[in-house]
Amino acid sequence: MKVWKRLEELYPDDARVLEQIAVTLAEEGQTAEALPRYEKLAATSKDDYRKTTFAITAAELLVKSGNKAEGIQRMENLLADLNPDGWLYRDVRRRIDDCFLRTGDQDGLVSYYLSWLESHPQDIEAMNRVARFLKQSARNPEAATWLNKALTLAPNRADIRKTYIDLLAEDKRFEDAAAQYEQLLKTSPNNADYLRDWGKMVLRNKEKPEADRRKQAFSIWNRMLDPNPNDAVMVAQVADFCRQNQMLEEAESLYRKAVDLAPSEPQYREYLGEFLSIQKRPDEAKVVWQAIAQGDRRSAENLARLAEIYNSFGYGEDACLNIAHAIELAPKDFVLVLKGAEYHNKSARFDEAIKLVDQAEKLSANDEELESVLNTRIDVLQTGQRLEPIVEAMEKQLDADPASKANDWYRLARYQEALRQWDEATATINKAIEKDPQSIVALTAAARIAESAGDFGRAADLFRKLTQVDRRSISDHWTSVTRLETQLGRKDQALEAAKQLIVAAPSKTENYEFYAQTCFRLGETEEGMQALRKAIRINPNEPGLMMTLGTALADQMRTDEAIELYWRAYDTSEDITDKTSMVTKLVPLYSQTNQLDKLIERLERERQEEESRRGATICIAQAWQTAGDNVLPSSTGVHATMAVVAIHPSDIALGLLFPCQLDRLLEGPAPFVVAGAIDHDRVGCSLDCGPSLAENNPRAILRSHQ
Repeated sequence: MKVWKRLEELYPDDARVLEQIAVTLAEEGQTAEALPRYEKLAATSKDDYRKTTFAITAAELLVKSGNKAEGIQRMENLLADLNPDGWLYRDVRRRIDDCFLRTGDQDGLVSYYLSWLESHPQDIEAMNRVARFLKQSARNPEAATWLNKALTLAPNRADIRKTYIDLLAEDKRFEDAAAQYEQLLKTSPNNADYLRDWGKMVLRNKEKPEADRRKQAFSIWNRMLDPNPNDAVMVAQVADFCRQNQMLEEAESLYRKAVDLAPSEPQYREYLGEFLSIQKRPDEAKVVWQAIAQGDRRSAENLARLAEIYNSFGYGEDACLNIAHAIELAPKDFVLVLKGAEYHNKSARFDEAIKLVDQAEKLSANDEELESVLNTRIDVLQTGQRLEPIVEAMEKQLDADPASKANDWYRLARYQEALRQWDEATATINKAIEKDPQSIVALTAAARIAESAGDFGRAADLFRKLTQVDRRSISDHWTSVTRLETQLGRKDQALEAAKQLIVAAPSKTENYEFYAQTCFRLGETEEGMQALRKAIRINPNEPGLMMTLGTALADQMRTDEAIELYWRAYDTSEDITDKTSMVTKLVPLYSQTNQLDKLIERLERERQEEESRRGATICIAQAWQTAGDNVLPSSTGVHATMAVVAIHPSDIALGLLFPCQLDRLLEGPAPFVVAGAIDHDRVGCSLDCGPSLAENNPRAILRSHQ
C-alpha cells in the first residue's frame, strides 16, 4: 500500500496509474481501498463507456463491502441511462442478480423483481427474469402468469415464448406448449427449427393415441416444404425426423422423393440405401446404391463413392468391382488406385492388390506418396503372408549386387522392420545410410528401428542428426530426442532437447507446454510452471494451457491459484466436454475446504441464462457425480436437472449423466427417492437415443414402482 500511495502522489492526474492500482486492490480482495479509487475514476473519466464501467465496478464493490442496498440502488440508477437492448444493460442486470444469488437468496431476488415491477409495470425483461427465477423455485403457476403478461406486451419476443413453452412442457401441458408454436410461427413463418420442435412436442403428448400423434407431427414437419416443395435437402431432413421417431413408411417415402428431386446427387440414394439396409432389406439397398453410378451418372467419382459405400457396409466384392471400374475411367488418379489396393487387400485379393500398388508407385509424384505406396505394399504382403520369401530373395540379390542403390536397401530394411527382425533391419538400414547419408527417410527409419530394438541412445543420436537434415520436421525430431533422453534418465540432455523446441518455434504455445510437462516429469516443477505462464501470456485464451497449469498448482497444494485458473479456462472454453473436465477438476478443490456449495451456486447463476442452460445443467450434474457419495444433490438442483432433461429428451450428454445423479438420490431420504425415481421413469422412457435411461437404470424403475 505504501508503494501504491507513493505512486498516486507522484502521478496524481494519471488515470492509468489509478486504474491499475484499483484493479490490483480489487483482485486482492481489498474492497475498502479499491472502492474510493473506482469512484474517483467514474467521476473523472471523460469517456462515457469507461465512466459507466467504473461506476458499475464501484457499485459492485459497495455490495461486497456489505452495503447491499446502496450498491443495488446505484446499479438501478445506471440502468436508467443505458439502452435496454444493449449488452451493458444486461450486464448490470446480471450483477444485480448476483447480489442475491451470491448468498443463495433466490427468494429475495424474486421479491426484489416483484417490487421493481410495481414501479416499472412495463419492464418486459424484468418480467422475463422474475418468471425464470420463479420457475427455478418450482413456482410454475406464478412464473406462467408473468410470462403471459410479458407476451401480452411483447407478443413477438421469441425468447420469452420459448421459455413459456419450456415451462408448459415441464408441467406436462404438451397441448398448450404445442399451441404456442403456432404463435411463434406467426412472426417467423416456415421457421424450420420451430416446426421441428413443434412436431417433437406433439409426439411427447402421451395423452393422445400414438397414431394420431405421429400423423399430426408428420403434418407439421411437412410444412417445412411449403416454401420450396422441391428442395431435396429439406425433404431428406424431414425424412430423418420421421426415421428417428419410428415413422418408417413416411421416412422411406420422403427419401425416395428426395432421390426423384435430385437424381444426379448421389447422397440421396446413399441415404435411402442406408435406410433400407438398417431395415434389413439389403437387396433393395444395393439396387438403390447401384443407381448412383448408372447411365449418365457413371463416372470415376461416383463409382469410387459407390465402392466406399459397399466397403463401409461390408460388401467387399462389390467394393472391389466398383473401384476397379472407377480406376478404368481414371487410371492416373493416384489416390483412387491406392484406395483400390486397400479394398482388394481387405477382400483377400492379393494379386490384384499388388498390381494396383505397382500402378500407384508409377503414379507417385513425391516422397510422401512413395512412402504411402510402400506402407500399402507392406500391408498387402503381410496380410497375404508373402513378406518372408520376398525378404530372403532381396537379401541374396542385394548382397550379390555391388551397384545396389540406397532405396533398395531402405526397402529391404522396411520389410525386415515389419517382420520385427531388428538386428537384420539395423544392418540393412546402415547400408542405406552409407550410400545416402542425407536421406531423411533412411535416417528416420534407422531411428525408429533403433528405438524398437531398445537402443535408445542410438535412436536419440539419429533424431538429433535429423534436426539438422530435416528442418521441416525439426519440432517432431526434438520431441523424440526429449522422450528418449527421458527414458534413458539423462535429465540435463532431456531438458536441453525440450528447450530446443522453444528455440525452433518460440511462438508455438504447445512447445512451452511440452517443455513444462518434461520439467514436471523430471522434478523441475517451478521451471515447468514458469514455462506455462509464458505460454498463457502468448495465448491468453487457450483453456488447455490454463488447465495444465491449474493441475500443476493443485498438485503443489496451491488451491486458490488452481481454482482461479480453472475458472478462467472454463469461461474461455466453448466446448461442453472441456467445461465438464474443468468442473471435474474443480470439485475436489472446493471439497477440500467444504465449499462445494459455492461451486454449485456459480454454475446455478450461469444456468439462469437461456443460452447457457443446457451446458450449465450438464456441468452441475457432472459436479454432483464427481462429488461422489459424500454429498447429496439439493432438491432444487435435482428438479432443475430433471426439467432440462425433460425439455431435451434426446440429449445424450444429459441422458448419460442424469442416471448417475439419480442413483445417488435413491440412497437418500424418501422424498428425494420418490420424486427422483418417478420423474426419472417418465423422462427416461421418453428418450429415443438408443436404450432408454430407464433400461440403463433398472434399479431406479424398481424403486419407483415400489
